[in-house]
Amino acid sequence: MKQEKSPETTRKFSVTKYSKEGYKEEDVDVVAESSFQILINDERVAAIMLTPSHLEEFLIGFLVGQGIVKSIDDINNILIEPERGLLYAQVKEPFQVDLTKSFVTSGCAGGVSFESFKGTDKVQKSKLPEFSLISDLMKKMISEGEIYPRSGGIHSAALADDGGIIFQVEDIGRHNCIDKVIGYLVKNNIEPKGKMILTTGRLSLEAVPKIARAGINILGSRSTATDLAVEAAKRFGVTLLGYIRAGKVTVYNQ
Repeated sequence: MKQEKSPETTRKFSVTKYSKEGYKEEDVDVVAESSFQILINDERVAAIMLTPSHLEEFLIGFLVGQGIVKSIDDINNILIEPERGLLYAQVKEPFQVDLTKSFVTSGCAGGVSFESFKGTDKVQKSKLPEFSLISDLMKKMISEGEIYPRSGGIHSAALADDGGIIFQVEDIGRHNCIDKVIGYLVKNNIEPKGKMILTTGRLSLEAVPKIARAGINILGSRSTATDLAVEAAKRFGVTLLGYIRAGKVTVYNQ
């Protein structure tokens, strides 16, 4: 699997800041976003905007989250070319874009995703950690972000269990974050049972089947959930947690 060096995740800009005290010139960090084409077996699948970091993890997570592959063994090759804006994967099973099931997903620029959730199994249940621990993990994830303190304007997500945070990542797109976390899990052959994904983004329909396909059954956010996300969580056996803040948690389904 070949990967070129990723571009910087922030850029410096000279700005003018105004306040009641007056104004001043200052150099600030602005979060970077890059456009990438996703190709699978030479088929163009999507054009997507994302933060140019952990690109291999993103692509693997995208493949798993969309149900194109189930494990790292289903991928023959990955080519990451940030300078050309290209993310390419060669998968073992024959692949063809079904345009009758296509729709533009959040975070995609005119891309293709897959509306059908067929073949997505209900996730095996695992014990829910103490709510105090979940709240502490959310606080830790937010406090340890690398990009947010410098520029803002970015989401975070983390893979965690009752032992702490295993991996965390930031991206301009909330679903991109989840894809990167799933990709890390799959790439490193981490057992999904007992794991959870935490995110700063709103919990919408797209996120639930993604984590179910990765074998994870706990998804939590400091934000809220949509109605379709709650319905999907019930369908796939995912425990959905919202408003994880200051020791408080909202459980949308058991």
